[in-house]
Formats: sequence, C-alpha cells, structure tokens
Amino acid sequence: MISLSVAQREEFWALVDKGGEDDCWLWTGLRMKKEKYGKFRGKLAHRIAYELLVGEIPKGLTLDHLCRVRHCVKPRHLEPVTRGENVRRGESPSSIHRRKSACPSCHQPYDYFLRGVKRRCRRCDQDRQNARRQERRICA
Repeated sequence: MISLSVAQREEFWALVDKGGEDDCWLWTGLRMKKEKYGKFRGKLAHRIAYELLVGEIPKGLTLDHLCRVRHCVKPRHLEPVTRGENVRRGESPSSIHRRKSACPSCHQPYDYFLRGVKRRCRRCDQDRQNARRQERRICA
C-alpha cells in the first residue's frame, strides 16, 4: 500500500489535471519516455491514485487503462486485471490480430490452426491451391 504524507498527497494531486466529469485525469508531472506512464517519486502515478482513492491493488493483478490513455490516473478508468488480460486488451499488432475472428478476405470464420499457432481459413486455402493448380496447367 502506498503511504504518502499530507504534503506529498497535496503535491501529487497538484500534478493532476482533472478536466471535466467524464474526462481523463491527466498526469502533468514527470512521464516515462517510451511508455508515457506518469511517475511520482519513483512510482507509477496511476497506481498511486488508484491506491489512494480505491484501495490496494490485488496481488498478481495489474491496472488496465480502459480509456487507453497511459497518463490517465482516474480510478474509474483503471481496472485490475491479470497481466495476460491486459496484454490481450492492448493495441499491439498481435493483440489486434488475436481479436479477429474471421478471415479478412472472405469474412468466413477461421476454420483451423496451422502448426497450432497461425489461424487459417479453409475457403481461402482452397482458393489459393486452385489458383496454383490453374497456373501449373497454363505453364505446362
């Protein structure tokens, strides 16, 4: 649990721009270069805000920014989830691809996995095979 003195709490909240009622609470203090998360006295600002206003973050869980704004510290925009769930909800190319349930070419649901990893569409695979066969007949 985060323990801050009254002066440190005042200093912390002075670095938060609360905006409107439905807006994000944006951290205006120091931010990490690459990840853009807010930092306060060596700790992540969104974790401090959550623990000050909601309570302790359950062991083994991490905070997911539901608003997708990494320097937001509004507790209503944060949800404790497992690390795996946080990655699945993310915006990385693999996370986006994982959420797809149908083939982008023919819009049919993916039928099977190739080598247990790559999702494939049987209809598109058959179309590719037929095109290869047709090409071979023309060349022969």
